[in-house]
Amino acid sequence: MKLLAELIAPFASSPVPWVATTATAWTSHIESQVPEVDGDTVWNQIDGIDLYLGLRLRAAYMYDNVALPGRSSKSIQEIGSGGLYLAIVDAPIPGSGYTVRWEATESLPTQDVGKLVESSGLRGVDFRFFLVQQQVASSKAYDWDHLALLWQEYHAQEDWIPWRHHPPRKTLQWEKECVARLKELGAPAFLGNGYGEGQAKLSGEVEFGARFVLPPSTTLKEAAEVLSRVAVIGSRMAQHATQPQVKETVIALLDGESDSGDAGVNG
Repeated sequence: MKLLAELIAPFASSPVPWVATTATAWTSHIESQVPEVDGDTVWNQIDGIDLYLGLRLRAAYMYDNVALPGRSSKSIQEIGSGGLYLAIVDAPIPGSGYTVRWEATESLPTQDVGKLVESSGLRGVDFRFFLVQQQVASSKAYDWDHLALLWQEYHAQEDWIPWRHHPPRKTLQWEKECVARLKELGAPAFLGNGYGEGQAKLSGEVEFGARFVLPPSTTLKEAAEVLSRVAVIGSRMAQHATQPQVKETVIALLDGESDSGDAGVNG
């Protein structure tokens, strides 16, 4: 909403009368219908407006205020089920078809937000780390070894992060085997949550990683600072000397497996 207001504002001084009148009216409408949020705004204090709008404004604030590291990009994206929005920071791994991604949004699922009577029921700010493989139609060739490598070299020592310890729940055999592989490589039992085969067919992306949640009393300034901090880690990950690999042998071995089912949302 802030971006929209900024785009419209210059037209209010247009020499063309109808342009100036329309821009002024729209600016006034936005100011009257959309409350401002700032760094002191508390995540779960949404009064007088639709919860989805309030949460969208919070995602927009993080998008506007994240300190973007070099070689990274940011975006806002609506979650597939609709209603909630993600503030996203991507750090592409050059020439690999992978990106290191951080997302921030409300922890409650979209449908559960719709059931709330008041904002005090919100869970808090959900931060999600993913190693994302892009432009694929299956999770079979995902490089789980690289996910384990990035975890060990960059996240293992970040003891300030309150990771959620819920283990991944997989339905496809090859994803179950790959989660077991993560444990063999020394990764924690909760690494590997994310979106697999079904997501690949929907969006052409496979993303696995881990997540943590800040309490609903978190201010937007605090949330943006955390997103900025983890985005720096993501940028460093993307510059690691070792790149993800396409696992041709794995694809060959698993081609006979059933393609039914979906990794779904985990943890």
